[in-house]
Amino acid sequence: MITIRNILVPVDFSECSRVALEKAYAYADQFGAALHVLHVHADGGFGTNIDDARQRFDQFIGDTSEHCFPVVRTFKTGSPTSAICTEAADIQADIIIMGTHGAQITEQRILGSVAEHVVRKALCDVLTVHEREVRSPQTQPHLELATFV
Repeated sequence: MITIRNILVPVDFSECSRVALEKAYAYADQFGAALHVLHVHADGGFGTNIDDARQRFDQFIGDTSEHCFPVVRTFKTGSPTSAICTEAADIQADIIIMGTHGAQITEQRILGSVAEHVVRKALCDVLTVHEREVRSPQTQPHLELATFV
């Protein structure tokens, strides 16, 4: 039997991370797990100041009082991959749920490369939500579970 007590969801405000967050809410509800939502303001900030990013983070998550499980919001600055993997270890995450592609910044898919690195470096399972699910919401969700050794 699978036991999930702590779920980490890194978000970058993209539609793909919004879908990942919705899935994480469903998993947290099903397993009675604590949901840890993380935003990492990347070094350099890509033109968004920290105060604006914090405000967007709060708006992105919205009101969580309706949920019967704890929702913990964490905002960090630094390298997204390092911050995500460190946070997962610190909270003893059983699973990370994240989008495969995030916000586009000057033609570069930032979270896409972050997701790939997290899959390789995290010490827990990583559930990825594919970009195609965002583009065609009528289709059945396609999820993959990556397990590390």
